[in-house]
Amino acid sequence: MWPSSDGRTRSIVFLQMGILVLLAVFTADAASGGWGFAVVYATYQVFQTGLWYSIWRQDRRDHPEFVPTTAGYVVGMGVSATVIGASALLPATPRLLVWAGLGVAWIVGITLAARRSRAGLGLPRASRVALANWVISHLPIALAITAAGAGMVSLIGHAHDATTPASTSWLLAGAVATGLLALVLTEQALADAERLSVVFHPLRLALCGGAATALIVGWLRPAPWLLALLLVAILSAVWFFAVSRFLRADAWGEP
Repeated sequence: MWPSSDGRTRSIVFLQMGILVLLAVFTADAASGGWGFAVVYATYQVFQTGLWYSIWRQDRRDHPEFVPTTAGYVVGMGVSATVIGASALLPATPRLLVWAGLGVAWIVGITLAARRSRAGLGLPRASRVALANWVISHLPIALAITAAGAGMVSLIGHAHDATTPASTSWLLAGAVATGLLALVLTEQALADAERLSVVFHPLRLALCGGAATALIVGWLRPAPWLLALLLVAILSAVWFFAVSRFLRADAWGEP
């Protein structure tokens, strides 16, 4: 999807992260009792289908050269949501085979689409570097979300402990720190990163400060409820700081 500084896009990303955190909770049992995983992942795919449909509509108006690619994603996401949702009704082994087949189909489809895009669009080097940063930076973000989901399971299991176990504390704090630091790389790939440097430069500092604070909280190992509260407070503080900078720059919600 086309990177944007639109504040509404940020809200959508946080909603996506929320669904993925819930998905991570069901990941441990995905191979055996994957009904919950299938339902949550199908929900995520439906959400993604809606987002790609909005991008397709935008491309019909502003970037007709991208319409074949975005239309393929709309169809692919819709088919994926249907297949993953239906797989919830299958026994464990057939369900895993369906998921594996769908994964292979996506890899082949994305590879073919990427080749066609490079050949047809002739992106300059700067755009290719930004695109690479955008894609690569999402790998640690996805890792952080998955780790946070797994850590929450352990945190709930130790909810009545006086202090959080070291492994759980570091897992959750490290996940938050990794996610925030990865966002520093992500934001540099945005189209408006230079134009809105008055927003993004202090935001980078805030993200780094939030990551450092999260690690300190993990090192302190407070009670489980307090650990969760402090990490949520850190993420909320960074989010409100970002919103305030966009509002001051009169860039919130601009096209």
